[in-house]
Amino acid sequence: MENQQELILRVVTPYGVVYDGPIKSVVVNGRHGKFGLKRNHLPIVARLTIGDLQARFMDDSVHYFAVAGGMLEMSDNIIKVLTLDAIDAANVDTLIEKQRVEDLKREKRMQQSRSELMALDIELQKAVNRLNVADVMKKIGR
Repeated sequence: MENQQELILRVVTPYGVVYDGPIKSVVVNGRHGKFGLKRNHLPIVARLTIGDLQARFMDDSVHYFAVAGGMLEMSDNIIKVLTLDAIDAANVDTLIEKQRVEDLKREKRMQQSRSELMALDIELQKAVNRLNVADVMKKIGR
């Protein structure tokens, strides 16, 4: 199979495709820290953690997505990110997310069950991550 010339990023959740298009490079949060991928990278499969996904477009602009962990696979210049939850930072409603963070913190304080505490902690991490990527996009003027 011949490698395509363009690097393609596909971010997919159970609810649909969040992004599918050409990019110049990507930086993601792997299990052992951040790493980046560019065109013609060797094939890779990696587990992702909750964090931001930074996509650099062909015009060198950078765009952020909040990703709730998942798996990344790159082969033949196609990067596939499979995750349970992802959102374009431009689409984050910060008022709703701030309220969600407060609600989750309050719920955690009242919770006794260890498994419920762990589930709430994951949801809290995801909400804080969405706020963080929205804040980064605001700071860079997008």
